[in-house]
Amino acid sequence: MASGVLEVIIKAVDEYSKVVDSIQQKNESLAKEMQRVYDTAAAAISGAGVAIEAFARKNQDTSIAIAQLANDLGMTKDQI
Repeated sequence: MASGVLEVIIKAVDEYSKVVDSIQQKNESLAKEMQRVYDTAAAAISGAGVAIEAFARKNQDTSIAIAQLANDLGMTKDQI
């Protein structure tokens, strides 16, 4: 009877080990996928930031010219 209980315990431990190994493999796969997504998002956000800055720098002179024109005409920038 003791050997039957021991066999059940050994079999349970073996099955438990298989399940834990499977979960660990899935977690590693998920972590790799999350890192890939994070890297892609970071690159996209960085690219957007660069584009926004370039747009702002390009339009800075226009904004200054509009402000000067408004001042010369005695108006506010918003009125133009």
